[in-house]
Amino acid sequence: LENGEFFIELSGGERAQVEFADEGNVVVFMLGDGVNQIINPWLREHRGIALRATPHGLRMPRSGQSDVWRSWYGRMFLP
Repeated sequence: LENGEFFIELSGGERAQVEFADEGNVVVFMLGDGVNQIINPWLREHRGIALRATPHGLRMPRSGQSDVWRSWYGRMFLP
């Protein structure tokens, strides 16, 4: 794996690899389980829709190089 692999789980349960067009300069926004607990009840009642938290995984590349790294930042916004 040269660049690693990023997977998401689709609503039907299938796992799909996500490929990003940009070469390393990517920001990804995903919804967490808080959307199920806080936002979806209102959306279902008033709009008849629901958002979906994104089950996901990252497989880092196997490398003997010391310059391979992963940066991660997560933040929860609660009412």
